[in-house]
Amino acid sequence: MTLLAYCSAFSQEISENESEKESHKVVQYAIFPGCEKYKGDNNKLSNCFATNLRTACEFKLEILMDEYIKKYKSKNKNIKEKITRTANFQLSINNLGRLEVVGIKEGSDDELAKDAKPIITGAIQNLIVEPAKLDDGRSVGITVNMPVTFTFDW
Repeated sequence: MTLLAYCSAFSQEISENESEKESHKVVQYAIFPGCEKYKGDNNKLSNCFATNLRTACEFKLEILMDEYIKKYKSKNKNIKEKITRTANFQLSINNLGRLEVVGIKEGSDDELAKDAKPIITGAIQNLIVEPAKLDDGRSVGITVNMPVTFTFDW
C-alpha cells in the first residue's frame, strides 16, 4: 500500500475589487516565512510557498489519511484498486498577511473537505506571511487555491 497525502498549491489571484484588478498588477506573490530569498522570482516564490504550506499541514493530514484508510478497509475488505480523493480549498491572504480558509471549490470530495477543513484552518491560524504586492508597492489581498489529495494504492 502506498500512501500519499499532500496539499499542493498553487495559484495566487488578486482578491480586491475589480477596479483595483484592472488598474494594478500583482508584481510579487505572497511570501511564506523562509522564502524571502526568492523575492523577484514569482515562480520560485509560489513553489516555496506551496512547499512550506504543505509541510505545515502534512503531519495532521497524514493522521486523517490513516483514519480514512481504516474506514475504507472496514467497508471494503477486498479493495484492489487505487482510490484518490481531493478537496480543493480556497485560502485568502489579506493585505496584512493573515491566512483564512474562505471556500471549498466545486467538485471537491465533500467528506474529505469537511474533515480536512479544521486541520487546514488550525495549521494556518497563527501563520503570518508577507502579503502580495501591487506594482505601486501596496500590499494586496489574494486568493490561493490549495488542493488536498489522498491516494490509497493497494
